[in-house]
Amino acid sequence: MTHPLISVVVPVYNGSLYLHKSIDSALNQTYPLVEVIAINDGSKDNSIEILKSYGDRIQIIDQANSGPAVARNNGALASRGELLAFLDQDDIWDANKLESQAALLNRHPSALATYCDHRSIDENGMVTSSTGALYYPRASGQILEHLIRGNFILSASLVMLRRTAFDMAGGFDISQPHWADDYDLWMRIAAQGPFLYQTETLASYRRHSNNTSGSADEMQIGNAHALRNLERHLDKQKHHKLLPLLSEAIYRSSLGTAWHYRLQGRRKLAAHAYRATLALRPTSLAAWTGLMRTLLISERPPCERRSIHPQ
Repeated sequence: MTHPLISVVVPVYNGSLYLHKSIDSALNQTYPLVEVIAINDGSKDNSIEILKSYGDRIQIIDQANSGPAVARNNGALASRGELLAFLDQDDIWDANKLESQAALLNRHPSALATYCDHRSIDENGMVTSSTGALYYPRASGQILEHLIRGNFILSASLVMLRRTAFDMAGGFDISQPHWADDYDLWMRIAAQGPFLYQTETLASYRRHSNNTSGSADEMQIGNAHALRNLERHLDKQKHHKLLPLLSEAIYRSSLGTAWHYRLQGRRKLAAHAYRATLALRPTSLAAWTGLMRTLLISERPPCERRSIHPQ
């Protein structure tokens, strides 16, 4: 097996609590050719000092706070590897993660990317779930249909992709909400070719109160953005069989977005989202009901609103 250079891109924002463990896991890989590029995205803690403590073992990019999509794109732009891997500041890789994924891509030259299984850990590093396969689908190959149904690639830390695939897709779309910009990219890459599942559990995904991956409400809203972006970019002739599924997914995500906005009390946004849903499906009873309840709540005086119960 040849050993192309792998570039590891680590976006960092106020990551001092777990940053050492994350960077160490990237530097202690069994794969022989690895460069690590850490992007300090305007951190206000001592993250930059932690990064500098590694000396010339890592490359540091120091930028004003711009969000993880910009940070990852800048890291990829500065990198030299044929293969790209992204590591979040609070996740940890097993020592053979890069070696195993590079070997899989080497065996399948037509594959554009691969994602591995993961275990979940808590704030203290204790394992809370030994495998993501218990909770998430594990599709391999032509996975776009499965991704349209829902994002099962839980973290960018699980993915390795060819630089050619990253460049072909145009990198992370900085217009997307940061809690769904990875989902958006995975779908756009999957629309171009095979995305393989690496069955080994090779990464620890950390769940904690300071995660930047977004709440359930934010994920719902972000996923709606990603699906609409896929619709704009998709080769509709090539993927014509998926268009009904994509339309249904966009409708459901739009309706879900409106519902989440209404639960949050963000009535103007809720009304806008319900109207957008009705533009997709004018006969949607759920959207009409939600819109009417949103408008009634916003127009009634406070003393009367108590009698209106959430849908």
